[in-house]
Formats: sequence, structure tokens, C-alpha cells
Amino acid sequence: MRSLSQLTENTIAIYSRIKFTDITDSDELDNYCLMGDIVNYVNAVSLYMFAADGDVSDEELDLLIAFNNEVEGIGSGLPSDNHFRWAEARIQETPDFLKLAAIAEQTGSGTATTVLWHIKNIIMTLIDADAKIDPAEIDEGKLLLLNAENTVAAYGVNSDTDLYDFAPSLVAAFTAKRESETPESLEGEENVESLINELNSMAGLEGIKAEVATLVNLVKVRSLRESRGLKMPDISLHMVFSGRPGTGKTTIGRLLGRIYKALGVLSKGHLVEVDRSSLVAGYVGQTAIKCKEALEKANGGILFIDEAYTLSRSSENDYGQEAIDTILKYMEDHRDELVVIAAGYENEMAQFVSSNPGLQSRFNKFLTFEDYSISQLYEIFLKLAESHHYYYDEKVAQIIYDNLERLKDLKADRFSNARDVRNSFESIVQAQANRIATEGEGDDETAIYAVLELDIKAAFQRIL
Repeated sequence: MRSLSQLTENTIAIYSRIKFTDITDSDELDNYCLMGDIVNYVNAVSLYMFAADGDVSDEELDLLIAFNNEVEGIGSGLPSDNHFRWAEARIQETPDFLKLAAIAEQTGSGTATTVLWHIKNIIMTLIDADAKIDPAEIDEGKLLLLNAENTVAAYGVNSDTDLYDFAPSLVAAFTAKRESETPESLEGEENVESLINELNSMAGLEGIKAEVATLVNLVKVRSLRESRGLKMPDISLHMVFSGRPGTGKTTIGRLLGRIYKALGVLSKGHLVEVDRSSLVAGYVGQTAIKCKEALEKANGGILFIDEAYTLSRSSENDYGQEAIDTILKYMEDHRDELVVIAAGYENEMAQFVSSNPGLQSRFNKFLTFEDYSISQLYEIFLKLAESHHYYYDEKVAQIIYDNLERLKDLKADRFSNARDVRNSFESIVQAQANRIATEGEGDDETAIYAVLELDIKAAFQRIL
């Protein structure tokens, strides 16, 4: 039962996130009481929402019974009747776990924000529990999220996450799912605002965010003027992305494709990533064929050419120039159907574009991707950990931060920014898995969420 697993996983995730903070050392709640407090809250929220439409369906009640069986009787359990009245009384009480999350947030741990995110997931699961979208349940879900946010706000914690404006996207996704279970049916649900929010939530990239915002505004105003019969100069959306590896070039390229699709600039908005080996062949005539195959595949979206400078002619028998000529002609013939992004190191890309008049005329937008600071690299790591439900205390956080700094210093020019952060995270996950398997903690529900100091040391011993 998918709803049951989501309900259970998010409940345990809330418990684990609070448990692995320094605040729980104060013994304000022991482990059993902490979990019981969370389970009682989930039961109350569930029944309150289920009864909002005047009736608790069999599917909804079965889900709650299964959930309580899953958590093995922790908490006060479910009432036999008067569901709404029982839930309403519980909702009026401020749960202790939310207070603890708010207090922990004051140390900069992100605990309250993460807990609110899991509460949102629980409420969205409850709305879809009986395969019906009920407006009354949506309204109650919004209010419950707002109450939770106000609880942590009373401790001076302000969440910058748009927690309770989820109903329209949920209804749209649910409707699309009922019409067709294929992923393509959900593609049209994205809007520009949500995509810009996704961009702004990324670590660093401040200059890139500003450039993308300008591009979006330019396209919007152009469309507005065209709708009123006003002339606009032709604008080129082809771009050069320059920067070192792991600075977000491909990620931003994919996001731009989705933004252009939402704006109506591109019909598909997908990204096809290629490099020299994908475009250049070893014999006369084959390079044009390879290029056209890649271009046709990217048509309606973005062709992303990584290390594009390697296409420049390096010898008499090199066919890289043939690839450039083929791409330039296709860009001209399909100017409204394709965006090309050429990416690579800054100096090499500047030389590449200046070496060819055709490239100069078509690539006039340059986005420079700066290296991430240590704080931004740690933010990337933290988001990776939280999105995969791995948690750790402040001491471990500092050890991770210090090791990332060492890694950046040691690798120097070979450091690959977010790519090396991702590799470090995967090494820590492997180290944690080895520890759990060796120590036999696999049956402990909380152990699989916890990252310990020895996991970090084991991982970075292999990396450094």
C-alpha cells in the first residue's frame, strides 16, 4: 500500500530528524515519548482531514489502522467513534515535537524546515488516500500546515518554503494521472513561476539566476508585444555556458529547457547532451550524418554541447569544422525550433567562439558559472542528505564541512565542485551501509537514517 509506506516513512523521518539534533540531549522527551507524540499528531491530522467532508471512508480508516499496526501501538491509538471531535481536541494542542524542531532550528540545523516538509508530504498523502480529491480535505490540509508553520514561527523561525500552496498542482497531477498513467501526461503541469522557484532554491548561482530571470522577462515581454501587433527585434536564445566541471551548467541547461517549454518558446523542452565523440566521425561525410542525428533528436528542445571548444579544427584531417558548419546551418534553418548551448572552460570557450564568424553571430549570450564557496558546497551536501532522509548532528555537520574544505584545497584545479560533493555523499552512504551491515543495526528503524562521525571518517579516508 503506497499511501501506508509514505505515511510511515515521513513519520519516522520526522522522528529521526529531531532525534539527531543536540536539543534531544536535554531529555525533554525520551525516544518513546517523542515517537508517540509524532504518531498521535499524525493520527489527529489524519482523522481531522478525513472527517472534514462529514465521513471517514473505509479506505481511509483502513489506512490509519494499518499505520498504527506498523508503528506497533506507539501513541494513544485511535478512538472507536467521534473521530472528528477527538481529532479536533488533539489539533488544538501544540505537539512537543514541533516545539523541539523550532528550538533546534535556531542553531541553523534546518530541523523545523525539514519537519514541515515531511508534514506537507503526510497531508498530501492523506488527501489522496481514498483516490479522491476532496476540496474540504484540501482546505483543512492548508490550515493544518499553516498552524504548524505558525507554531515554529512563534519561536522566531520563518520558513521560506511555500508549504501550503500545493493544492492546484496536486489536483492537476491527480487528474492527469487518472487520464493516463504515462509520465508524458504530467509534462504540461509545470509553470514558469514554479520553475523559477526551483532555480532560486539552488545553492549559489546568483549571477546565473539573475541572467535567467532577465531571459524570462525578455521572452514574456516579446510575447506580449507580438500579441498586440508590435514589432520586436529578433532575439537569439543560443548561449555559451563557461565554467569548471560541477558548477551546474547541465542542470541549468535542463531547467532552461523546461522554462522555455512553459513559456511556449520550445515545443518539448528536453535536453540532449553531446560532446565531440557524439558529433565527429573519422571519415568524410559521416560527421554530417552524426550531427544531423543529434540535431533531429534535440529538435523542439536544447542541444547541449559539452566541451564544445574541442570541435575547433586541430589538423588538416580533422572533421570538427564540418560538425560546426552542420550545426550552424541547422540552427539557421530551425531557428524557432532549437536552442543550442555550447559549454566548456571559460578561456577555451572564448577562443572557440571568436575563431568563427558564424559562431560569433549566433552565440551572443555568455553565462559564467563561478566555483561554489565552501558554504555553498555544504548546502548542496545538506540538500542531498535531507532529500534522501539521512540525518546527523551538529558535530558531524562540522566534520563534513571541514572535509569538504580539505577536499577542495587538495584537488585545487582538479576540484569538480558539486560533482565532488555528490561523490563524497555517495561514499558516506556506502560507509554508513557497511557499518550498519557489520554491526547488525538493520532492524533499528532509526539507524538507517543516522550518519555518524565514523561514517564520515571512513568515507573521506578513501577520498582524500
